[in-house]
Amino acid sequence: MYFLDTDSLNLLLRGHESLSQRAKTVPDKVFLSSITLEEIVGGQLYQINTQRSKPTVGIGYASKFFVRVLTQLSAFSMIAYPDSAEAVFRQYPASLRRVGPMDCRLAAHASTLGFTIVTCNTSDFSRIPDAKIEDWSQP
Repeated sequence: MYFLDTDSLNLLLRGHESLSQRAKTVPDKVFLSSITLEEIVGGQLYQINTQRSKPTVGIGYASKFFVRVLTQLSAFSMIAYPDSAEAVFRQYPASLRRVGPMDCRLAAHASTLGFTIVTCNTSDFSRIPDAKIEDWSQP
């Protein structure tokens, strides 16, 4: 089973060929953690709020893009981040948690379920104890 991290999910939503092909081979084994959802939705809301503060009209595009992303996300099975994952996260060294708290939380969530994280950010995830990772972005 696999969790997509935020970078991989963004690439997949944009039609990245290698990632898309690999995901199609295991469609029933690819999941989204609520950690990744939080980052994706948070980024989209940030864009909408940024457009609201500008004197030019641009919020319509940001809002349409937000709806499109939510529609795409609904195709995935999603798993809420449990307290057991937070307990694993809190066992990581404080220095690691400060540098990449969301990556650490995703790794903790994946480890509690025995999942592998699909990421193109292998250098950061490789620093997290017991994180199983794969990079699907390369052919």
